[in-house]
Amino acid sequence: MRFSLKKILIYSSLLFFGLTAPYVSLAKKNGEVVVAVIDDGVYLNHEALRSRMWVNKNEILGNSKDDDKNGYTDDVYGYNFVFKNGDMATTGPHGTAVAGIISAQNNGTEISGIAPESTIMPLIVTNEQGVSYTKDVISAIHYAVDNGADVLNISLGNANGSAAYTTAYDSAIAYAYAHNAVIVAAAGNEDEESKTYGQNLNFLPASPVCNEKGENMILGVGAINSSTGEYETWSAFGSNCVDIYAPGTNILTASVPKYTGSYYARAEGTSFSAPMVSATAALIKAGDSSLSNAEIIKRILGSGDSLIVRGEHARTLNIQNAIGNTTVVPHAVAINSVEPVRVAAGAKIAVRGAGFTSQTEFRLFNDTQESVINFYDIRLEGQSKAHFIIPPYLNSGDYAIEALNIDAMSAPFENALFVKKKKHDFFSIARYFQK
Repeated sequence: MRFSLKKILIYSSLLFFGLTAPYVSLAKKNGEVVVAVIDDGVYLNHEALRSRMWVNKNEILGNSKDDDKNGYTDDVYGYNFVFKNGDMATTGPHGTAVAGIISAQNNGTEISGIAPESTIMPLIVTNEQGVSYTKDVISAIHYAVDNGADVLNISLGNANGSAAYTTAYDSAIAYAYAHNAVIVAAAGNEDEESKTYGQNLNFLPASPVCNEKGENMILGVGAINSSTGEYETWSAFGSNCVDIYAPGTNILTASVPKYTGSYYARAEGTSFSAPMVSATAALIKAGDSSLSNAEIIKRILGSGDSLIVRGEHARTLNIQNAIGNTTVVPHAVAINSVEPVRVAAGAKIAVRGAGFTSQTEFRLFNDTQESVINFYDIRLEGQSKAHFIIPPYLNSGDYAIEALNIDAMSAPFENALFVKKKKHDFFSIARYFQK
């Protein structure tokens, strides 16, 4: 049996990712939080993703041997179930877009993922025609679980009539759930008959989103409008399979130039709603590694906002509520110097310090004015140096510059240094500002 990925709508854009997301430093006691992206691959060298890719340290790339004896040869960066090898070249842009929503880095890039310190395990199950075979998806589920994935994102939802459902997935889903993995699956987009309205999965179920035997082993995800929060009528629905809805329109994320002509593009569909839920699960797991998958699912569903979909009560994802009780450890941050000594307003300055991350904001302020330099306007050089432009509209005077890292509860971790602006020049006077 096979099923096709729905065609995704991608619009070229270099604007900042529009979803308001809690940027946190993940601190899982027992190691990294791994999200398996079961899709058409992830562009391993993408500037926003390459630092977040999973690596099988027990395998040697290119020696055509199964070094770690896990049954897969050369699976250093994941595995290609289409070609049955370790070649991780993408077969489309879909999986890269999914991964970008989950864990893209904002270190001078155009976007930032919801769980930017989670690790992505790419597993290729879709060929260049956008077709996945059930046996390959099942194998990928087992691989992800056996190799330590905490969350499985399966954005292969496809409402393709009754033929889209098969019980073949049942044992693989049960296996993943029994091993404490959180399974997230896209509900699918418009049905094949109308080409307009979402499939009612209560009457025509689809796989794998409906393969849970009524035990809520899968978080099925439908789509809402990213601006209005209203249900998108092209999204599949049905409370038997769809548990929660998340934004699924006009989402700026990572892409593959080979397919879209850009490293960043806009995407639409339940395929891109699902990774928002996967990322939320990763944040919760990061904050408390002792939680079971059932507890994580319960927290996500119990914290959602109310929604009515085709007469049924439903929930929309509320990330802040879902992770509200999660303990996270933010990075401490410090400023040591501002360079050069004299900088004209509207010019670039360099700030040196420690603990700068993709979630660091800088604020220039005094008693009468302030300006927040958002993280997407900052260019980082590791964790100790940042560049940004001095806003030209600030008046002359003495200012403090403050670096701020924010955790999931918006608790500030801050350190500030005085700088002076006089006759449109800035001067560092090298002493700390205390609130």
